[in-house]
Amino acid sequence: MHLNPTTNRNLWIGLGAGVLCVALLCGYYFESILLTSLLTTLASAIGCRALDRRLTIGWAGVSLLAYGASFAFLGDIGAEASSAAVVTACVVVVVAANGFTTISARDAVQEIRDFTDSVPPFLWRGRPDGSIDYFNRRYFEITGDDPRDAVATQNWVKHIHPDDVEEFKETWADSVRTLKDVKTLFRVRQRDGQFVWMSGRGFAVRGEDGAVRHWYGGLFDVNAEILATLEIKRLAGELNERIRLQNNELTLSQERFRTLFEDMNIAYAEQDIRQAKLMIDNAKANGATNFSRLAAENPDFIDACIAAVKVNRVNDALLHMMGYADHAELVAKPPSQNAVDSRRVMQQQLEAMFYGRNHFATTATLLGKNDRKVTVAVGVNVSEDWSISLSTHIDITDQLQAREQATAAREDLARASQALTIGAVSTSLAHELNQPLLALTMAAQTAKRWLAKSPPQIEEAQVALDRVNSNAERMNLIIKNTRSRLLKGHRDPTVIDLRDLLTETSQLLETALAGRNVSLRLSIPDNAAEVFADRTELQQVFTNLIVNAADAMADMEGKRSIEILARRSPDEQSVIEVRDNGPGINEGVLEQIFQPFFTTKSGGMGMGLQISRSIVEAFGGTLLAKNNEENGASFILTLPTSDPKETSNERSIA
Repeated sequence: MHLNPTTNRNLWIGLGAGVLCVALLCGYYFESILLTSLLTTLASAIGCRALDRRLTIGWAGVSLLAYGASFAFLGDIGAEASSAAVVTACVVVVVAANGFTTISARDAVQEIRDFTDSVPPFLWRGRPDGSIDYFNRRYFEITGDDPRDAVATQNWVKHIHPDDVEEFKETWADSVRTLKDVKTLFRVRQRDGQFVWMSGRGFAVRGEDGAVRHWYGGLFDVNAEILATLEIKRLAGELNERIRLQNNELTLSQERFRTLFEDMNIAYAEQDIRQAKLMIDNAKANGATNFSRLAAENPDFIDACIAAVKVNRVNDALLHMMGYADHAELVAKPPSQNAVDSRRVMQQQLEAMFYGRNHFATTATLLGKNDRKVTVAVGVNVSEDWSISLSTHIDITDQLQAREQATAAREDLARASQALTIGAVSTSLAHELNQPLLALTMAAQTAKRWLAKSPPQIEEAQVALDRVNSNAERMNLIIKNTRSRLLKGHRDPTVIDLRDLLTETSQLLETALAGRNVSLRLSIPDNAAEVFADRTELQQVFTNLIVNAADAMADMEGKRSIEILARRSPDEQSVIEVRDNGPGINEGVLEQIFQPFFTTKSGGMGMGLQISRSIVEAFGGTLLAKNNEENGASFILTLPTSDPKETSNERSIA
């Protein structure tokens, strides 16, 4: 047994000093040298490191040399005394400096065992034939079995999942046979009966002769990682299935959107206006503030903008209207060549771009196949991102030639208004579908990024997948509502919240009004906040009145403002006034503005106010116009707050 270094140092210094003192007192000077050297040499031989033994033998030789030199010069007594002093010094220096640093073999084994039992991994050692002769304490902690019993019986395989046993045995046997490192992945049954995934690694340790002495390895708990991987695969499969279903739904929605106008038999064309809008925006950025002046001073620029507009597609109704049989032939023609007055019409479209107006209406004479001419009412609606415009075309040739037939003309021009509404709804539909589709794609990509992280962020991915689903439901609702509006016609009026309706309308027109430097203010008290009407049609009326007011102030300098005021009348009706501070209405035409075909706008159809009045009167209300005392004009709507039929019945009963 080897002593602790500190114990060695103190023991041998004390022993050497004691022996030396006794020998010197008894007069055995030379014997003290030999005895001290013998003790230290014997101690180093049985317990010290090789370096300690070499140092001890060295200073023993120095002691003998010191004795011989002292004897030659000092005689017996002097030699023995000096040699004793040298011996003592050497003992103290060597033993104190080097000590004895080894520990017992039993302590070393126990320390190694304590270490292997304290580390987190499941450690094992195997014999050359593949049998296991050691498990650390983790075996007991995981399985609940005594590792010594497992080594004795070699029944540790029973804890491996039945579905993984055969593959594990084949892998382990192959590694033992080929002496290659072993890599395994299997499930282990814990003491509570639950299985956890564990990853194993092992390697062979060879002796100097190349033969395998032992196999060493460990098992690592990878259950969380494996379960996360399986969950990723499941979520990825679910995501792919959802995307497939949504793509199918989108394809169906696009087909419904494509056939919607074919069913209604209304001619339309879709145009790409992105480049033209970019050119207009650049002109404004360079200081242009008035479109009329820009067009008059830069005709070449206007021609370039018109040439930048491209036709994307046309439907069969427009194709037949213009006498073509091939879609490609009509689409290939520049828009500037498709109408006799195309420059005027397209310049109006550029003007709308300049001032930020998403909708405008005009008339045009289309130039078809073999110089065929068709006079049409045109409604142009632009998507909110200013990428496409959708123009609807209603043939009014016969109606214009027979204007005296007022009834027929009113019906067909009402159809033109319907076409404008369809165009607005269809443009909105294209934009509304694009937004949830983009959100759906971004949510799907976000889910994939969350799942690709290490470790995967399952909860965040699930949130993103929920967004995919909600956007898909939103797209489906948009399609259903739009088709319902177009195919079913007018809805039954109901009591609606006027404040909500006007707030929504102001938000829709916010960009257009801001482009014209027009402010809009609402003042709707609680007692006048409810009216009896159809929400969509009443919103059309207010949109028409607000846009007309803004158009009336287009050439006015200074502040431009529109106010919408509401109050409750004594007969329990809501009175809504749309006021502007523009130039007002010429007294000579004030009584004519609600007549069909009357307009003060260049290129206007003269149907907007007449249609608006018809809508209001259909709800049991009135629409009048007047000039303000100071400046500007006002349009005054009177609308019932409840169903007039029910009110009439109540009065009859009373």
